[in-house]
Amino acid sequence: MAVRTNIKTVTFNYPFCLAGMDEMQPAGAYEVETDEELLEGLSFTAWKRKLSLIRLPILTGNAKLTQTLEIDPRDLDDALRLDSKPRQEPDFAARFEKSDIEISADSAPDALKPPAKRKTMFQLATELKELVKRDGIFRAKRMARNKK
Repeated sequence: MAVRTNIKTVTFNYPFCLAGMDEMQPAGAYEVETDEELLEGLSFTAWKRKLSLIRLPILTGNAKLTQTLEIDPRDLDDALRLDSKPRQEPDFAARFEKSDIEISADSAPDALKPPAKRKTMFQLATELKELVKRDGIFRAKRMARNKK
């Protein structure tokens, strides 16, 4: 049974993740090794992919190490097909402008209501000073009562 090995470099324009990977891989060029097996008994030459390996870089200090991971060639083909399509950031503002939904402030769920007005640091500090003053006055009155 004849086996051949193809080595090619694939380039991803966007971060990607394939089955069997623990985390997203950054965009860039990756070396892929594919083993193919000759299909015998046919009237023409045909090869069947048996194994695909991808080499992932491991960044450790000055040494350039790689990790080899077995992948499904169909997953790689799907990922490359998705990567070739241009990606667009969703325009959320346009979606809300075109929305036909109207919600009154009274009937809106809490998640859709505008957040309560937040206090500035100056306002918080002023309130804290007043509390300390008041607490200090009460403490002074208590101490005066206890002395009597």
